[in-house]
Amino acid sequence: MSTEHSSGKGYTRLPQSISNTDSENEDEHPYRLTSKPLGNQSVLQDSPSAQQNGQFCPIDKQTNLTNRSRNGCGILDPSKDNVPIITIEKHGYSSSWNHRTVSPFRFFCLILSILVCVCTILVFLYFLPCDSSLNCQTDEESSAFVPWNKSLQGIEIHGRISMVKGPSDNLIFLLHGQRYGDNLDSVTGQQQIPPQGGGVLSIRGSNGIPLWWVSLKRLPVDINCTILDVDGSGKPDCLVAGEKGLLIAIEPTAGTVHWSSTLNTYSELPVLLSDANSDGIDDLLSVESSEEFNSNLLLVSGKNGELLSRYKFSEDCKVTRIYGLEVSSDISYLCSDRNGKLISGVKRLSEILGSSNILNAKQRLFSPPKTAPKVFPVLEHDFKNYTRNLTLYTTLHIQNQGTCPGKSCLTTVNIKQGKLGNETSIWSYACQNTFTVEPAMYNLFPAEPNVTGFVLKFWRWTGEERRIRNVETDTFEQKVTEVIVTVLVNRTVVRVVNIGENEITQLCRRDDCQPSLKLHTHSMAVMDIDNNGLQDLISYRSSYKVEKPQVLESTIEIVRLDDGVFDSSKPLNCAAV
Repeated sequence: MSTEHSSGKGYTRLPQSISNTDSENEDEHPYRLTSKPLGNQSVLQDSPSAQQNGQFCPIDKQTNLTNRSRNGCGILDPSKDNVPIITIEKHGYSSSWNHRTVSPFRFFCLILSILVCVCTILVFLYFLPCDSSLNCQTDEESSAFVPWNKSLQGIEIHGRISMVKGPSDNLIFLLHGQRYGDNLDSVTGQQQIPPQGGGVLSIRGSNGIPLWWVSLKRLPVDINCTILDVDGSGKPDCLVAGEKGLLIAIEPTAGTVHWSSTLNTYSELPVLLSDANSDGIDDLLSVESSEEFNSNLLLVSGKNGELLSRYKFSEDCKVTRIYGLEVSSDISYLCSDRNGKLISGVKRLSEILGSSNILNAKQRLFSPPKTAPKVFPVLEHDFKNYTRNLTLYTTLHIQNQGTCPGKSCLTTVNIKQGKLGNETSIWSYACQNTFTVEPAMYNLFPAEPNVTGFVLKFWRWTGEERRIRNVETDTFEQKVTEVIVTVLVNRTVVRVVNIGENEITQLCRRDDCQPSLKLHTHSMAVMDIDNNGLQDLISYRSSYKVEKPQVLESTIEIVRLDDGVFDSSKPLNCAAV
């Protein structure tokens, strides 16, 4: 017995002295058997099974000795150690030909592979190809754009509307903090926009979901997201200019701030110049705001917003704004003398750069341009009057007179046809105590050169307006009716349709009101949001809710400009002349 154990065969013959009672007890309690380790095996003590040299010989029903010999197994002989056994291992009952227990590492890989499969299924079911914020739609349903409107509290939207092209066209707006009433948290509810400050907001064009926003302590005034590539990525970035020297560059997809200039520039967008310092990025020309009478021109790096050169005017004139850069490299500007009289002037760019230490700039800047110069669109100096060419011989004229609201406030709109000096009016409109903001132009029929259209927005202070003075804060309310109309011009036929009216409540302190009329003069734009060739009107408005707490609410609305908008029959008040 002991010799057989030491030989490693792991088999012990059944003692002949065992009783029938013992065998019966073992049958009744088969799992009470104990195992004894021998090398790499665990064998059953007092069991009529064995394994020879660790080699498994399966029980073969065939009695062919040749086959068994070929398999390396001999003839079954109860008196020898070649009987196949079933062993009971340390951690449970299993057959001797099963694999050993799975290692922790393999078990971890198994669980990980299952999780990866489950995650992949979930991604395809709920994330692809549908947007995470929308339910899955069929191709026909997803291709149909649904106009939407979005309301945001605690902010005033103002300024120009920008669109950034991409997989999902995004709309970018400028913000102004709430100045009166209860200054609530802004869009995300995590950070408050300062009452005198503002920010930049990006919204997904397809459904109006806010994507990102940047809070600014200074009020932004103008923005451009189409020309300047700050990081050399091949995609334009947003350049924002504002009050108190605000000049900042923002990446439009994620809202990352590339740089914020520490220079005290004026509140309008600078002039875009070709690369002046050989860093591969276009540079900027702006005006320095200072208490001195003579203003300085600043050459600013487009890559990091740092000062490259400063030029001081010698003439007795304080520069107030730059109109732009001409093809001849002349800088046109507007300045005021000591008596406040505005004077326009032109300065050679070579003269401005002559005093700088920038090398190789002149050769690049003054060489014949291969393409048309890139310039930012310049804000009209007189935001009250607009002139737009509709067709080759049709012109739109808008004039706002007096101070609004008031008895002297008057707006007139004229559509004239003919050559300059020999024009005749084919449609006109006039209304007192009304202001017309900048029109939004569109063309429903590009193949028809004599057919064009535009959208007008009026702010009308009616005689029934309520002025309720708040003694504690010295503020009062006044009511404004916002009217939006579409105008379609087909040669001499003019069709005007009122497509919407909204009530706006302003809170004012003396003549300073919010929402501001001046900040809403660019509150419309016509764009193709879903790239299907159809025109969409993007319009925003802001209004206070007069019930307590007083909250400023801004609303962005999308309207599809197709033949359906001309089915409206709402009257246009203030009868046309």
